[in-house]
Amino acid sequence: SNVYGYYMDVRRHTDHTGTLYIQFLKKGRPGDIYAYYDVPLEIGRKLASTSSKGHYVWKYIRNRYQTAKLTGDKTLAKDRKK
Repeated sequence: SNVYGYYMDVRRHTDHTGTLYIQFLKKGRPGDIYAYYDVPLEIGRKLASTSSKGHYVWKYIRNRYQTAKLTGDKTLAKDRKK
């Protein structure tokens, strides 16, 4: 898996959503952390129970929720000047 770790922050259980923090592996070591906002609790539960965290993130989380990169270089490659 390319997922090093994850944490779901739920502010109010009545909303049934939270912020999902995922730290990815980079070259076999802990890499950047991303926050995914307004993720349904059920998605977080399924992530916790799946055997392939990386596949689950790729299929059900990536590009589906508002995201912020919290660590590392936050500049998109296309925006970098050479």
